[in-house]
Amino acid sequence: MWMTWNDFDRHFAAIDTLRRELERSVGGTRQSRRLGRWPEATLVDEGERFVFAVDVPGLTQDDLTIDVHNSTLTVAARRVVNPPEGYATHRSERTGFEWKKSFTLPAKIDGERTAANLEEGVLTISLSKLPEAQPRRISIA
Repeated sequence: MWMTWNDFDRHFAAIDTLRRELERSVGGTRQSRRLGRWPEATLVDEGERFVFAVDVPGLTQDDLTIDVHNSTLTVAARRVVNPPEGYATHRSERTGFEWKKSFTLPAKIDGERTAANLEEGVLTISLSKLPEAQPRRISIA
C-alpha cells in the first residue's frame, strides 16, 4: 500500500488530536503540569543510595510531605492561596492545589539514613539503600 504525503499528514493530524484529547482528559496539558500540578522528577542510582530530585517552585518545606516505606517513596504537596486580609482579588492565576505522587524504587530503602533538602525550588531526597540492596564487588580468586 502506497501512501502520499497528504495521506500521511491526515493520519498524523488525527493521531496528534487523539494525543491532545487524552492528555487533557487525564491531567491537563503539558504546560499545566509544569505549573506545579504534576512535578517533573529525576531518580539517579549512585550505588549506595538513590538521589531523587523533583521541581517544586514556590513551595516551602511546610507545604511538602515525604514518606518512605520499604521501596516506595511518596511525595505530597499542598498550597493554599489566600488574599491578604481586607483586600479583594481582581485576578488570580495562582491557584491553590494539592497533589500526591508515589514512586516505586528498584530497591528497599533505609528510612533512618534518608535526608531531604529544599533549595531554589528543587526538592532533593537522598535515599540510602539497605546494605543487602547495595552493589557488591566480588574479587576473583
